Amino acid sequence: MRKRRYTVIAASLAAALAFAGCSGAGMGTPGGSAEGGAEVKIVAAVLPDTGSGDSETADIFSEEYQKWYDDHSERVSRSRSVQGSIEDFYESVIPELLSDEKNTVVSPVNIYMALSMLAEVTAGDTQAEILSLLNAKDTDQVRRRADIIFRAHFCKSATMEERLANSLWMNDDISYNEETLDTLARSYHATSASGKMGSEEMNKAIQDWINENTDDLLSDYVSDIETD
Repeated sequence: MRKRRYTVIAASLAAALAFAGCSGAGMGTPGGSAEGGAEVKIVAAVLPDTGSGDSETADIFSEEYQKWYDDHSERVSRSRSVQGSIEDFYESVIPELLSDEKNTVVSPVNIYMALSMLAEVTAGDTQAEILSLLNAKDTDQVRRRADIIFRAHFCKSATMEERLANSLWMNDDISYNEETLDTLARSYHATSASGKMGSEEMNKAIQDWINENTDDLLSDYVSDIETD
C-alpha cells in the first residue's frame, strides 16, 4: 500500500499583541535559550493520544491497527457533523482570497483554526465580529469545533500522515493569562511562545517549530524567517 503523506500547518503568528483576553499573569513552561541570550518561554500544545496503532511501523493487518483505523474513521466521521456549521465561513472567505489572478493556494481549515484561536484571545466587539464570521455563538462552541477538527486531521500511521500544527508567537514585553494559554494548548492543541521579537533565540524557536512540524520539508525557506 502506497503511503500518503500530508503535512498541514496552521500558524497564528502574533508579534506584539495586547488582547484583552490575554492580559494578566505571565507565561508558564520556559523554553531554552543561549547563555546570556533572550529567553523564549513556551507553553507546549497538548496533543491527542490516538492509540498505539497510530505508528509508522504498525502492522496494517493487525487487530491493533484495525482498531486504530476504526477509531480514526470515527473521528473523521464526527468532524463531518461540524462541517455544516462552518460552510458559510468557507463560502464567504474563499472567494475573497481567490479574487485576484495570482496562483493562490488556500487552506480554509487552517484559516478557520487561526481565527478560532484569535477569537479566544480577544474580547468585546472584536471577538463578536470574529465569532460572527465563524458562524459561532460563543467561544465554547468554537473550542468544541476546533478540537473535533484537529482530532480528525491528526494521525501518523503506516498508511497515512496528516497533521495540523497551531501556534501563537508573542512579544515578551506583555503579560499573558496562563489560563487562556492553557485553553489554547488543550482545546486548540496549540503551542504558545513568548520572547523578544528579533532576537536570535526567538527566530530559532520559530524556525525549529516549523521544521519539526513539517519534517524539514520547508527547511530551505525556514532559515530565512526572522521576527521584527
